[in-house]
Amino acid sequence: MADVRLFQGNFPYFTGTALCPGSGEFGPPFADKIAAEYCRGSLTPAYGLYPKWSPRQQELLTAANVGVGDFIQLVTIPQKHAVRGIVVDVDPEFTLDARCGGPSACDVDTMTGVTFDVVARFVTYDRVTKTETIVSTLTLDAAFTGIDGATRDTIADVTMAEFVPAGQTLVIGIVLQTPPNNGEIVDMAGIINVAVDAKDFDYPVNL
Repeated sequence: MADVRLFQGNFPYFTGTALCPGSGEFGPPFADKIAAEYCRGSLTPAYGLYPKWSPRQQELLTAANVGVGDFIQLVTIPQKHAVRGIVVDVDPEFTLDARCGGPSACDVDTMTGVTFDVVARFVTYDRVTKTETIVSTLTLDAAFTGIDGATRDTIADVTMAEFVPAGQTLVIGIVLQTPPNNGEIVDMAGIINVAVDAKDFDYPVNL
């Protein structure tokens, strides 16, 4: 089993220039900034786990053989950004009406038995070895531990004041503590969404 990156931009990107042959390399999978624009101020990066309805999530979860105790990475906060809050929204019937025509058309028990913790880790990335190293794990509010995936709920802490140091990335996601009673992780039909209130301290450079 292994951790898995589900956040957007989760694969190393190729960087290089035609003016310098052989200079290309694969950069880190983590973004340098949340938005392409500078000085946007308050930002709300968010992403959810909903494998039943996402072939791509099914593919990545299966390839990594994700199980209990593995880190499912959903959101990254780049260096020189501040985190002011995390909100986790759990909806075990997220897609029933929209995708299945009503509760009778789907198995509403796919989230039964699921419990999980929200985890946030400061990491660094080595461009040579293409590996990430955990620097530290952020201590979160106790409410983010042992969350029931089968109960509609919103868990929030909007009193945070955490800064991501230069050279580091804050990776936020979930770690399953218990799996679904019926089926596998890839069969989960609800959604576990993680949203982060972040402040951008990036700055423009005019060349």
